Amino acid sequence: MTAFRLLWMLILTVFVGELTIMFGLQFVHVDNRLIEAMVDASSLVVIVFPFLYLFVFRTMSNNIHELELAKHQLWDANETLEHRIKERTEEVSEQAAELRRANERFESAVENVPQGICLFDANQRVIVANARYGEIYKLTPEEIKPGTTLQEILESRKRQGTNFAIATDVYRAVNIKKVHEILDLADGRTVSISRSVLSDGGWLTSHEDITQRRQNERKVAYLATHDPLTGLPNRACFVSELERVTAESGAIGNTAVFLLDLDRFKAVNDTLGHAAGDQLLKEVASRLSSEIREHDLVARLGGDEFAIIQNLDAAVHEPVISLALRIIDVIGRPFELDGHIASVGTSIGIALCPEQGRDGTELIKKADLALYAVKEGGRNNFRIYDAEMTEVVEHQKLLESELTRAIEREEFELYYQPVLDLKTRRVTGAEALIRWNHPERGMLSPDQFIPLAEETGLIVTLGEWVLQQGCRDAAAWPENLRVAINLSAHQFNCGNLFDLVLCALVESGLSPWRLELEITEFVLLDNRPEYLQTLRQLKNIGVSIVLDDFATGHSATRQLMLEAVDRIKIDKSFVHGMTSQRESSAIVASTIALARGLGISVTAEGVETHEQLHQLSLAGADLAQGYLIGRPMPLGDFLSEGRQSHAEIVA
Repeated sequence: MTAFRLLWMLILTVFVGELTIMFGLQFVHVDNRLIEAMVDASSLVVIVFPFLYLFVFRTMSNNIHELELAKHQLWDANETLEHRIKERTEEVSEQAAELRRANERFESAVENVPQGICLFDANQRVIVANARYGEIYKLTPEEIKPGTTLQEILESRKRQGTNFAIATDVYRAVNIKKVHEILDLADGRTVSISRSVLSDGGWLTSHEDITQRRQNERKVAYLATHDPLTGLPNRACFVSELERVTAESGAIGNTAVFLLDLDRFKAVNDTLGHAAGDQLLKEVASRLSSEIREHDLVARLGGDEFAIIQNLDAAVHEPVISLALRIIDVIGRPFELDGHIASVGTSIGIALCPEQGRDGTELIKKADLALYAVKEGGRNNFRIYDAEMTEVVEHQKLLESELTRAIEREEFELYYQPVLDLKTRRVTGAEALIRWNHPERGMLSPDQFIPLAEETGLIVTLGEWVLQQGCRDAAAWPENLRVAINLSAHQFNCGNLFDLVLCALVESGLSPWRLELEITEFVLLDNRPEYLQTLRQLKNIGVSIVLDDFATGHSATRQLMLEAVDRIKIDKSFVHGMTSQRESSAIVASTIALARGLGISVTAEGVETHEQLHQLSLAGADLAQGYLIGRPMPLGDFLSEGRQSHAEIVA
């Protein structure tokens, strides 16, 4: 210890000396006692320091290290937290931006939908309402702003006259709970409302003004059940109503079904035009409507066909007959159509329910049979269905079936009636007239099957056969003889008549100038451009056009018709009256004079006496045809002996 102390004193003495030199201090004499004290003190420090280091400084050092470590951990945690806060802040900002965009899209969608949108909370207060909602109910933005109560909105709408046409308390108590409803507003408009109930007790409503749509729907429904020209119920409505009343007939009364059409309507339509025809139909509809009771129904089935459902209190015929007679009378009165007076009639067929059945379709069929019977009996009358009418129709159906088979089996043949030149007294040709060689009923004349062929459309096929066969037959005649073939208006409707005629001429080898085609006035009265075009084409290749039954039609259009033809045929009714009726003679003379002025030749048909033939010659007719000259005969008879004998008869 003494050695250590001495060594330590030496070190301190040197240390103090060094300090004196380093700091430029004057050498100071140091007391040994001071050195010893310093040695003692420093020795104490040297001795105590290890203990302090071990038990204090080392512990403090460890604590400082731990604090440093904790500090770094805190810094790391702080950086992590700051990073996370930054990320979260960015996420929240993005979400807020997306929410704003979503709100903008929602507001844009709500404002741009065609429906009015209004969202209420559970307390019946507005959360949001778009402008269209305000427009529908004529409300200002202030009146539909958020927080407005349903009651306030209803009161505002009442002031504007856009409240519902039901009591407010009823609407709030009952209608507000409905998912969908259509309501009328006090101002006459109609709105469609859809509701969606929300989980929090609120609800979303969608409102659409469907006034125009409902009007269009009603218009479509009206047009679906009513005739646009006359405003009467149409066929569909008539059938539907008939089904209803026949189902009830017998329990609450009886029913009469009337089917009627107009007589001579086509003549009015042809002479005065379609506009006048439409006006006539509207007038007829008005007159029919004035004759029925409120609980009866009158309908237009189409064309000039009408129908009536008459409801009866009992199974008696008197009211039915009375109505039929009134209809015939009122329709028979003259019609004034744009300055023209027109007259038509009506034919009526009637079926009774339940007397003659309860099925609506069957009643219509039976009324139609009765109508057919009226037409067959002379028109402008009425008939109530009876069982015999069915037999007649069954016969017609059988005849129609046989007619179809007859075409397939070639049961037809052509007869020829000679035509005489009144100047040369020689036969110049013949008119081809079809006959049906029926396997059971023998030879049938045209009036026994041609009307049926016209009705069924078989006349087109039949007419084509007549054209082809007539051309083939005439091709074998002497070159100076012509053949006349009748055409139906149905053949013009097909659109290929010119081609058919051309083919018949080419296939048979008949010269076009030897072919005459006879048409009726109705073909020209239709005044269809395609008809006139066909006639011009036929005339251009040399075929002659003959107007049949002239002078029975309409004088107002005669000159126009004559310009389209090469020859006219005076109807036999005027020829027969020449010898006894001054009027008939005058008509024949004026017709011949008119034709002469236009350079058209004239044929008189139905000549049966020498006196008629003589007067026709004096009047200037060119040709004559009738029983006096010769009856229709088979081809062989006409070629072998007919021509010479006919010439001798009238010589």
